[in-house]
Amino acid sequence: MTPDWEVPLLVIIVVLALTAVSGWFCVFRTSKLVSWSQNNYRKSRVFRWWPGSGLVLKSWYPTYLRCMGIYAWAFGALILGLFLISAVRR
Repeated sequence: MTPDWEVPLLVIIVVLALTAVSGWFCVFRTSKLVSWSQNNYRKSRVFRWWPGSGLVLKSWYPTYLRCMGIYAWAFGALILGLFLISAVRR
């Protein structure tokens, strides 16, 4: 049974690429992301108004970013798995 909608292959590839790259940055370039976020917090008043913006100043923020990177990879793997399962069932 095929669904009424089909996601184009290009959209799947873009989503997988974005989750892979963002996960890689969160896991392996954590210090760059932390310093970038903290600089944005110091320089931008708009950034400080956002809810949760004080999170970048916490001591556990690098660990949080690494966990989010792993979750991004898991989400990408889930999307890839669902795509492959739907492709096999056709």
